[in-house]
Formats: sequence, C-alpha cells, structure tokens
Amino acid sequence: MRPVSLGRALRLGACGAAAAGLVAVAGATPAFAADTLWINAPSELVLPTAADGGEGEGRIAEVGVYHDIAGYPVTDGRLTVDVSGLAGVARVTWPEQCEAEGTTAVCEFPEVSDDPGESTVDLEVRAVEGARTGATGVITYAATAKGAESPYQPGDVTTSVTVGAGPDLVLGGVPQKREAEKGTTTELPFSVANHGNETADGSILWIHASYGLEFAQRFANCEYTETGGAEYPPATEALCVIDQPLEPGASYVPDAPLSLGVTDHALYERTDLRIEPKTAETLKRARGNRTLDRGEGGTLRLVERPSLKSDDLDMDDNYAVTGITVDNEADLELTGAEVDGRVGETVTAQVKLRNLGPAWIADLFAGERIVTVDVRVPEGTTATGIPANCSPRSLTGGYVEKRIGAPRYVCGSSRWIAEDGSLSFPFELRIDEVVPNATGELTVLGEHWAEYDPEAGNNTAVLVVNGDGSGDGSDGGTTGGGDGTQGGDGGTDDGGTDGTQGGDGGTDDGDTAGTGDAASSTGGSGSGSDDGAAGGTPNGGAGNLALTGAGGAALLGGLAVLAVAVGGGLVLVNRRRAHA
Repeated sequence: MRPVSLGRALRLGACGAAAAGLVAVAGATPAFAADTLWINAPSELVLPTAADGGEGEGRIAEVGVYHDIAGYPVTDGRLTVDVSGLAGVARVTWPEQCEAEGTTAVCEFPEVSDDPGESTVDLEVRAVEGARTGATGVITYAATAKGAESPYQPGDVTTSVTVGAGPDLVLGGVPQKREAEKGTTTELPFSVANHGNETADGSILWIHASYGLEFAQRFANCEYTETGGAEYPPATEALCVIDQPLEPGASYVPDAPLSLGVTDHALYERTDLRIEPKTAETLKRARGNRTLDRGEGGTLRLVERPSLKSDDLDMDDNYAVTGITVDNEADLELTGAEVDGRVGETVTAQVKLRNLGPAWIADLFAGERIVTVDVRVPEGTTATGIPANCSPRSLTGGYVEKRIGAPRYVCGSSRWIAEDGSLSFPFELRIDEVVPNATGELTVLGEHWAEYDPEAGNNTAVLVVNGDGSGDGSDGGTTGGGDGTQGGDGGTDDGGTDGTQGGDGGTDDGDTAGTGDAASSTGGSGSGSDDGAAGGTPNGGAGNLALTGAGGAALLGGLAVLAVAVGGGLVLVNRRRAHA
C-alpha cells in the first residue's frame, strides 16, 4: 500500500487509499518510470434513516484520485463513479465537478495531485424513502489519467453503504489552534451534537492534555491518569462518563468551561478530545487495565443549546485536536569531549545535548525527532562504535552505506526532551594516527530549533583528540571504549535486524538526515537519556518541531496517543520566540 504521511492520516480517517502494489522509479535517469494512479475512497459508509420514514440525513463521502511521484505532471484525471448498486437503498447528490448520466458519473480533475486530499470531490449520500435499517448497497469506482496508470481491475475499489439506526455524536466548536501565556489558564470549548436517529443514553468523553498542560479542575465524574514513557511524551488523560440522554437533532455544550493550566515549561502543546455513546463495552474498553483516579470536584454536565444544522453511525466525526502555542523558550546546549590516546587505542567521546529550559520540547503532531546533531570525526581517527540514532554521511552530507569509518554523522534526537533533560551520543574512536589537537566540529542542525532557542552560541562544540590544552572540548571522554546507553533496537553490519533507514540522504548542511542501522558491528555504542528525562525513539528519521499537518489517532482507552494529522498542509501552530 502506498505509504500515507502522518500529515494526511486524520483527514483520510476511515477513508483508506484502496490500493496495493509497488511503484518502480528509475534512479539513474532523469525520466520517470510509469507513475501509478490511485483512488482514495471510504471503504464503508453508514447512513441514518429518517424517523418519519422519509429520506435520511445526508452523509459526505470524500473520494478522489492521486499519484505517487511528486513533481511529475499527471493531467486529465477522470474518476468514474457507478451507483447502480445503491438502487432502493440510497441516492447521491453530484457536485458540479461530476457529469452524471443515469447511475454513472464522471468527475474530472485537470491536474492530479500527489496528495490524497487535494484532487477530491464530496458526494452527498442519503438513504432513500422507505429504505429499511440493515439495507446495503455499493458504490464502485474506476479512474484514468494522462501520465499515470491505474492498477485496479473492475470492482476493485468500492464503498459499502449500509442503512443504520442509532445515535451519531459529533464534536464541534473545537479550535484548531490557540495561544496562551505560561502560568495562566486556557479554556477548551467544545460542543456535542447528536446527528443520528436515536437517543444516546449517555456519553464517554476522553480528553488528552500534553505535558505542558494540567487540568485546572478534576470533575467527580471523570477519572484521570498519567501516560507516556520512553517512547511517548508524558501527558494526562481524563475519562469522563456523562450520564444524561443526548437526543437526536439536539446540540449540547458543557455547563462550565473546561479549563487547562499552562505550566512554566509549556511551549508547543496539544489537546485531543473524543466522544462516544456510552455502552458497557465502550466503557470497559476505555478503562482497560489502567490505574485511574477519580476527581473530587463538581460534575461535568452538558446543557442543550439551539441545534446547528451499531453504537454510533459515523465514528469519523467524534474526534478533535487543538494545538496550543505558549510564549516560552527552550535553550539547547551542545557539549563535546576531549580525549587522549595512543595509536591503536580506542577512546570513547561523549557528545551531549541538554535542554536548559525553561520549556520542554516535543513534536506532538508528526511524531518525529525534534533536532539533529552534526558530528565531524576528528582527523587521524576512525569511528568504530556509532550511536544507535546516528547515520553515516560524507563530508558534503551525502549518504554513506557503510556505518563504520564515515567522516561525518548526523544524529537524531528523541521525540521529546524535558525541560531539564539531556541526551548522550557516545562515539568510539580508534586512533590511527596521532594528530596533535585533532578537532571535529559539532553542530545542532535545523531551522526550527532556532525559533525557540534564545542562545545560539551554545549550539556548537568540538571533539578534540590529543589536545594541547587550548581547545574548548568538554569532559566526557574515556579511553579503552565504553558502553553508552543503547538508544534503540537495530541491527549490525554483518546481519540481524536492520534499523529504519531515514530520509533521502543528506544535504550540504545535513538538515535532511535519517536514522540508519541502529548499532555498529562492534555493538559498542548506543544513544539515550542521561537522566531519563528525554524520551527515546528506537527508529525513524531526523525531524524537527514542525506542528504542520499533524494530529493523533486517539484510541479511547489506549495507553498512548499516536500522532496523526489534523489536516495535511494546515499549519496548526504559529511559532514565536519569547524574546525580541
């Protein structure tokens, strides 16, 4: 299946790209091999019946086409939609972009994007009068375009349509982004509407607040728990059981503001909300095996407001994310090492990255590594033990296949670093020739960290081997090798399980870099947190603190929030520095 970026995932929701296969791209020639044309459509759609037996309320099916190769022109896209399989079940209202004849319509796209969310149309589908609960039908798709070929056979791509009855809870009124000041509180508004055709006897509201936020009040009908660990950033979750009926067609808001305290270490934060009709099964799944502490405050209730025009008919509208920007900063400090040794000896040099705060840093949306460190190997030495999260590079930043002996490495940080956390990258260096005061430069890379880092002067350092005492390397070196802390799973150069290859190779300044194999053939060096305050990620490419196109697939009752998108290309948070 064609990989879909995190920045696209939430927008697609249950709509998966109904595609499978591999696309071959010629690597040595400027000409592209045949591009592939994919169809993006929901696999299923549930339609409500009308309470009076008439036509039901419409549901939107977003369908479209896209191709693989970015920058390669694909034109004259035509998506054929066949709704003959909906007879007696549902009907479709066609958008202007589609030309319909009988039960078939052709939707045209003069230019086809490589983004699944761009070359799309919205089909409004509604149950016809007299359609019974449980009735099913099917929509079938086919596509053509110039410059790309479709891999599908007739009938490969379909949307299953079912007429159902039940509540359909929809979250609304949730802002996509907010700004806040540290030490204050910020409100999280939301509304809940029942767009279904049956009453929900109660609801379960799940709220996730990232590490820089805290619940200002803990309601008696909510249970709270702390989440996170080495891989996932810390957070607080609330599970609220609201025992009151939610009528079809009605809309509700909380009877009191939902307030969150903004801590002194907050910077780029997020909240996630999800709501479901209450059933014994959903409540059991939500609680899982976690330890939850009940709040001791008042009761969170919903009050009806004028309406805004299975257990839940449409689960894709039960979830919302808010990105919160806090006026704060985080000072990253890079330190090197000074080591000594004789020819043939192996010394261990520790490269350290520390967050001096006051804010923590994390990529809560794309889930990538937040900063990278560029390491130049000192003259006269060979790197024989390489930290797990470091990729070999040439001096100009190009990709190097062999991990051992590269002249340069780019090391990815974790997904998050606490306000007093640090990371270590221990390098084992074999001394092949004694070069007095041999120096390798260390640099924090990437444009994004500079936006919240108030002190650029401590973002560089050096590794010094056999120094003359005048260098500016720091302690952190040992002779005879060293263990380090293993910073992730991975393989060896001579076999085993490989790590994840990151990125498309380096650039001259190393801004684009990934994570190669997780350990050297010696198995000597790893990378990890000095004090447990930084979360590690075993695999993945180097990243930044981008909060664009991000989001989370919140699993109600899950132990962690997976980062997924709020909408591809949508900037959720505008960064700003806390100083002039």
